[in-house]
Amino acid sequence: LTIFEFGSSSLINGVHRLDQQIDKLGNDRTDLFFVWFGLLFDRTRIWEKGLKKEKKEQSWVL
Repeated sequence: LTIFEFGSSSLINGVHRLDQQIDKLGNDRTDLFFVWFGLLFDRTRIWEKGLKKEKKEQSWVL
């Protein structure tokens, strides 16, 4: 399982959540930035969980 494959389903869910947030926020760019930052943080955390499982075989540096 590659990093991209592991994160892709989360990304799709994240984009859907982002669409919902944009509907609520309208054009507030500051809030939108924090929504994007939150999605990036979620993806990174999920990837790190996946990487811990793979660490027995390989060493990853983020």
